[in-house]
Amino acid sequence: MTSVRLFSIFFALALAAIVHAQASTTFLRVGTDYALPFRNPVSAVDNLGTAVHTDFTMSGARYGQMLDSSNYWSIYRDGGGTCSLHNRTFWVYCDTSAYQKGSTTVSRFASNSAALVVNYNQPTVLKDFTATESSVSEFVPFLPSELADNNANYNQRWALWAYSNCIPISDTVAAQYWQVMKFSSSTSRSLVGNTLAMYSYGTYSNSIIVSRDTHLFFDMNTYLYGTFSSLVVNGYIYLYALDYTYSDRMDIHVARVSVNGFRYKSNYQYYDAGAKTWSTTPPVVTARRRSAAVIPGTIGFYSGAMFYSEYHNAYLLVFMSNWADNKIRVLYSASPLGPWLGNNKIIYSTVQGPGGINYGGIVSPFYFNTAYPQGKNLMLMYSYRDTRFVYPFACIIRFA
Repeated sequence: MTSVRLFSIFFALALAAIVHAQASTTFLRVGTDYALPFRNPVSAVDNLGTAVHTDFTMSGARYGQMLDSSNYWSIYRDGGGTCSLHNRTFWVYCDTSAYQKGSTTVSRFASNSAALVVNYNQPTVLKDFTATESSVSEFVPFLPSELADNNANYNQRWALWAYSNCIPISDTVAAQYWQVMKFSSSTSRSLVGNTLAMYSYGTYSNSIIVSRDTHLFFDMNTYLYGTFSSLVVNGYIYLYALDYTYSDRMDIHVARVSVNGFRYKSNYQYYDAGAKTWSTTPPVVTARRRSAAVIPGTIGFYSGAMFYSEYHNAYLLVFMSNWADNKIRVLYSASPLGPWLGNNKIIYSTVQGPGGINYGGIVSPFYFNTAYPQGKNLMLMYSYRDTRFVYPFACIIRFA
């Protein structure tokens, strides 16, 4: 399934305003008014024991479009995932277009953007902090070489996209693996690898500092570990990757790294589920390796979130498939290494927009986790296609 992007025929009009200098670090002031405490995961053990409530009966309610109605621009975007630093929770997004209010012509554009959560009980209300009256800027910056390519020919641009939640490292530090896309024209692109973005919160400046060290962290010769989803368990980050090339995103492979060592690839270990062994050498992938996958899929995956559910006493993978059916599904496990059970049960059906199928569905671990056992009520966001625009749409889904 491919996503309809937000820019199309408006590139030529927007280029002069779009392309602006960036370094490999951005500083984004968020202010002091958006502290939203949440409850951290209750458990972080290798084997959780018996899961409960595994019939996964659910109900749901639609909230609507997520936006900052006070912003100077009318902003439309897709993709996304959540993160929280020092109790400041925000969403990251992929391609972001800004329009003058009432206009249908793109005035500003960014490869990715971010917006703060204002109230966990009002999921539709955001506060943009990468969009001001004068500019709409990238949340995750381009490196100088990427920026030079974009300045030379923006129709053959680099883009950074995310369809996952970030990885908590500490109260003020997080990480996220972003897809690195290369366009060959304004509408044709290819996935070339992933990149590691670092987030830190400056407690004195009330700023989020975003940095990148390298163009690619993993490339398509192996798997893009961390791009699909992640779990932090007993001091290790488990990083899940789709097999894009040989299984049409049906197989999921996993690596792990110490929370303290994730910036350096030499610290990573790669799991072969068939042999039940770890290796310090990443696999060189030339064919499908279904037996080595931690989830040897029977259905293609698109986007998903892994998290510990106190309500289920299990790790859940809540995901949207690439079957273009607008469905949200679930798998569960007692361990990051599986077995992952549940037979891809459908737990929620999203309402399709007039512009086509929804995509990029992901649940946030931060909403609704104080009033109920964590994992009972979930905030779901997906990219909704209206008649003209694509925008993030919020729902609540509740397990019985």
